[in-house]
Amino acid sequence: MSTAPSAPPAAGSGARPDRPAGEVRPIHRLLVANRGEIAIRVFRACSELGIRAIGIYAHEDRFSLHRFKADEAYQVGELGEPVKSYLDIPRILEVARKSGERVPEVLRAVEELREHSRALANAAAAGETSARAAGFLS
Repeated sequence: MSTAPSAPPAAGSGARPDRPAGEVRPIHRLLVANRGEIAIRVFRACSELGIRAIGIYAHEDRFSLHRFKADEAYQVGELGEPVKSYLDIPRILEVARKSGERVPEVLRAVEELREHSRALANAAAAGETSARAAGFLS
């Protein structure tokens, strides 16, 4: 029986062409490229789920709580540029490699974030003001 080749999975679908459908691999480590309360909540969830949390922090955040809540924390960026530090993708990928993260999976997550950002920007340009209207909630 011959089957036609299937289309590649849609970006952001979570499907992987190199794995059988439905196969789920457990998460053992998670790099959180965020700061403050959001990062702390993710770190708490990681702790509850038994996932090792890796955090990043800017020089200016070196005494912030999110740095100490992570199982591992790495400084990124330059002195005097706290916001830019969290957007320094090459440095964040360097941290991912150093901490043992699988960089191809990190890159896939970055691309998904870009897609979500584009969708939100398009919705905002169209005058939509909620995540539901932008298609993120059903």
